[in-house]
Amino acid sequence: MDEDIAIAVGRTVQRYRLRHDPPMTQSALAQAAGLASDQRISNIERGVTQATIPELEAIRKILGVPLRLLVGDETDPTDRVKRLCELEEQAHQVAINADDEAWTEFIRDMQHALRRARTLQDQRQEHREGKKRRKER
Repeated sequence: MDEDIAIAVGRTVQRYRLRHDPPMTQSALAQAAGLASDQRISNIERGVTQATIPELEAIRKILGVPLRLLVGDETDPTDRVKRLCELEEQAHQVAINADDEAWTEFIRDMQHALRRARTLQDQRQEHREGKKRRKER
């Protein structure tokens, strides 16, 4: 995964952790999400390590936010598409082994976020092409 994407996802996790009512410590989030340690949350928030699908799912549930808000809102739409494609593939592999309503909802959220990112990417490309055509006139 691109380092910039990991940093953006980490900042978003941190932002929502601190906005939680009441704000959560890294330790409290790690414990509530069933992660091994608060160091894992720290590493995710600093972009040192990539969050896995199960970690993102647990974090989003605890923080009460849709997956699409955790995955790259601060990054370029092209980067979001790359990250979402990676997550979609991971989710597909996990879903093969799990027949759970929560996973179905998670995958739907992720697919929605992917469609939105692709739409934004397409709009951005159309805008660039329009500017280029206007310049050429």
